[in-house]
Amino acid sequence: RLDRCEELALDLPVLTDGNAPAVRAAMPDFVAVSNPLDITAQGLVEPAIYARLVTALQADDRFGCIVTGIIQTDATTIGIKLPPLLSAVEGGERTKPVIYASLDEGTVLPPDILHRLRMAGVPVFPSTERAFRAIARLVALGQRDLTERAPDPLPLDPPLWRGVIPEYQAKALLQPAGVSFPQGGLAATAEEAAKIAARIGYPVAIKAQAAALGHKSDAGGVILNLADKAALLSAWDRLHANVAAYDASLALDGVLVEAMGRRGLELIVGAKRDAQWGPVVLVGFGGVTAELQHDARLITPDMTEAAIVAELGRLKSAALLHGYRGSPALDVPAVARLAMRIMDIMTGTPEISEVDLNPVIVYPQGEGVVALDALIYTH
Repeated sequence: RLDRCEELALDLPVLTDGNAPAVRAAMPDFVAVSNPLDITAQGLVEPAIYARLVTALQADDRFGCIVTGIIQTDATTIGIKLPPLLSAVEGGERTKPVIYASLDEGTVLPPDILHRLRMAGVPVFPSTERAFRAIARLVALGQRDLTERAPDPLPLDPPLWRGVIPEYQAKALLQPAGVSFPQGGLAATAEEAAKIAARIGYPVAIKAQAAALGHKSDAGGVILNLADKAALLSAWDRLHANVAAYDASLALDGVLVEAMGRRGLELIVGAKRDAQWGPVVLVGFGGVTAELQHDARLITPDMTEAAIVAELGRLKSAALLHGYRGSPALDVPAVARLAMRIMDIMTGTPEISEVDLNPVIVYPQGEGVVALDALIYTH
């Protein structure tokens, strides 16, 4: 663990019997005070040590956080060690974060213990190595002036602060911030839809729009590849009939008419504001099958374009991005820049809890990316 902290440039303040009297008082007499603290097997004999040490370290200004590395072994051992630790983190004010990490990766915490740790605001990691990597990432983030890169907040008028911002409004907010979408417009009538289609050119897609209709395809609210006006007018009636059959009480804001784009590789780009770790961006494969493929990477605010490109190279299907079986290499830097834009939006607009761009179409090198769908969730 000392070697891992050194590799990650994490500072471990020196503790001795002489410079840490509160820690000395909390430890068994026969164990020397050092950092990391090794309480030996005494934790099984006298589990109250865990609570005493966490309390003592909370009062020590030399530390920014406390990682409790616990040998879990089995349910019996967990039942002995965890209650005192829980008593130290539940229901009281803490001056610094406490992080839980297993020293025997593979053993599983009982669900009730895991729930109590999370409710107490204690992040839980399956290994100390993963915990230290996360801490190092947060330290790097704290040392960086993100305001240099963050754009102005998105102009969320109060009427939009109601949970789900539907696709047409989300796109109107995100496009000025640098996110590319197909040409189009919102239509309230079939004739308005025909005028928009004539302006942007056929073929077009039409999509039902309402805050309560997050998954439009499930309701038959998306119809693609409409080649001319006759096809558009027929599809208009069919779309409204589909939505009415799905939920007769659902009132549409209108129908989004958009140009059909070129085919390309489908990705998903999403962002979430985590209660403990702040904004994170997910980039992965899948489009409509994203939940089946589970091939994604997490992007954090401190990552540069080059770091994000490297992270995308760790996707299980990364070969598809680099010219698989004779196909052209794709514009991976454009994907990285999109991830950075979404992260900047999350950083600059704290009212946003989630952003979902799915699918995002990636084109060959130099040709960029286009998001076909967008949702924003606010709180």
